[in-house]
This record gives sequence, C-alpha cells and structure tokens, in this order.
Amino acid sequence: MNPTRPGCSAPVSAPLYPEPPYLYRGSNSLICVFRANMHAIESLVPEPLRAVPGGLVYGWHNDFHAVGLGSYHEGIISIPVELNGTPGLYIAYLYLDSDAPIAAGREIFGFPKKFARFSYSDREDVMTRAAERGGVELFRLSVQFSKPGRQEDLAALVNPIYNLKIIPAEQGNMRQSYSERGSSIRAFAVLTD
Repeated sequence: MNPTRPGCSAPVSAPLYPEPPYLYRGSNSLICVFRANMHAIESLVPEPLRAVPGGLVYGWHNDFHAVGLGSYHEGIISIPVELNGTPGLYIAYLYLDSDAPIAAGREIFGFPKKFARFSYSDREDVMTRAAERGGVELFRLSVQFSKPGRQEDLAALVNPIYNLKIIPAEQGNMRQSYSERGSSIRAFAVLTD
C-alpha cells in the first residue's frame, strides 16, 4: 500500500471498489412510467424537495456492465421532484445484486442502495423484471410491447438526480443533499442533527 495514496474505500490495502469515474458499456434499461397516489409519493420525498404534481413514478430495471464495478442488475423507483423550481428526480428506492456498486453508490454518491435478488421473464411480447429481498417481493415491472412510449413521459430523465446522503456519527448525523448530472456533483445543503 502506498501511504500517500491509499485506496478509495476500506480496507485501504484492498478496496472494495476503484475510484470513479466508472465506464458503462453494453448496458440495457427497462423503464416503466406509471401514476401513483400523490399523498403516498409526497410521504417519500424529503425536504427541501417537492414532488411534482401529477403522480408520475419511474420504475427502472438496469442490466449494467461497468469497468471497475463488474456486471450487476439494478432496480429503481424514482419520483419527479423540484428544488427551488429546478426539476429533477429523487431516487426513493434502489436495489442491486452486487456489493461493489452498492458500496460505491452509498459511500460516494449517497444513493439509497440495498441488496436484492432479481428475476426475469420474457414471454411472447411481455418483458417482466422483479426484485425481492428477504423473501419479500419489492416490485415487479412488466411491459407489453404494444405501442411506443411517449417522449414527454421520459422528459424528467434528463434532469439532475437529487439525493439525501446521511452520514452516521456517534453524536448526531450529518445530512448532505446534492444533485448529480452526469459526472458533476453539486452540494445544495449540508445539515447536522
């Protein structure tokens, strides 16, 4: 180990993941857009973010291949939000099936990543992806390829992703909210309990 340049994660002599940036190649995504109860959506979104009226929710299943993190599957439930009038997405739930991208996503970017197992089904013209954790099905996304999606339903996907990164401490927690667009990250609030 080089003491002037330790690894980017613990243990420093054998880090779980390499330093970013991460290069993704040959990846696939299944995105389902649906409407949910607005009251339920609002209960998931932390301040100072505000859920966008209309009740849209994005359910994703990603089949990723990343240099440095390996191949993994990812399931996301995200909500269109606004911060001071700027639209974005808030990741309410995020599940993966590999430890390195879970740790990197949580520690570096504050994504709420947890481990889950995924199942897949492609029958006739219906594609289904599901995630389970501890024997409980978390979500199931099914898409029937009967008509093309609408561009306006995917418009929020080009906006920043807003996260709430909570760093546990012995005496209170530090909460850091930030947005991500591509590889640039901008903090917009750091709070302490």
